[in-house]
Parts: sequence; structure tokens; C-alpha cells
Amino acid sequence: MKTPYLLISSPFLLCAFITSCATYPDVHPLENNTAYVSFLVARKGDGNRDAMKQAEAYCSKVKSSHAVLVDEKFEYVGTMDEDKYSEIKGEAEISKKKGLVPKVIKESMAKKKAGSAVMVDDDDKSAETGKGYEYTLNFKCQ
Repeated sequence: MKTPYLLISSPFLLCAFITSCATYPDVHPLENNTAYVSFLVARKGDGNRDAMKQAEAYCSKVKSSHAVLVDEKFEYVGTMDEDKYSEIKGEAEISKKKGLVPKVIKESMAKKKAGSAVMVDDDDKSAETGKGYEYTLNFKCQ
């Protein structure tokens, strides 16, 4: 019995369609060949490389051109004080590189009672694992 060609190619086509659309999921088109990419990042200064990849993919596929950076900005969107967030994020990153336990968890461990679970303050835990900045890159397809 022959298997219809459509049944064999359908999963392949679906996969190709999904991955082709996923190359610039954060791009938002505007007028006059301009657009912007916006997403959350963990640290101020992160995001440019990923944003430019999405911008270039968008311009090459949709406009048959190249992406040119117009401007970029970072906006802190976290719930705690920005300085505290940066301090916790920095300590967690250094500790991770050295294979150490972050200060926030050490302080919580010092307070724990025998047989109890280690609790980390929700603000501190979200700062270590969360993304506190919104990065926006404006670009033009030329």
C-alpha cells in the first residue's frame, strides 16, 4: 500500500514553517522599513547580539535587505530597587562561575533550623533567576 505524499511531507512542512517563523519572534514592524526588537534580559548590556540576529533575519527574509541599527535602550522593569537587583545578579553570576553558593542562599542557610528547608527571599530568588531589563533595539531595513 502506498503512503500518500501529503502525509509524509506534512510533518516536515509544519516543522519548516514553524522554524522559519521562529527566527525573529520579537520583531515588531513599523512604518518606512523600520521595526524594533524588544525582549527581557538579565543584565544591562545583554541582548544586542540576539536582537541583531533577529533584525537581520527579518530584513533579509521580509525586505530582502540588511538591518541597520538606529538606536537601542534598556529599561529596568523589575520590582525591587535596581541597585539591589544588580548587586544580587552580579554576586550570583560570580558565584556560578566559581561554583560557589550565592550569598543570598548562604545567608538563608545560616538562619535555617536543623531539619528545615532552606528558604530564599522571593525578591532575591527572582533577581538571581529573573530578567529585570527590557531591551529594545530600533532598526531600519536598507
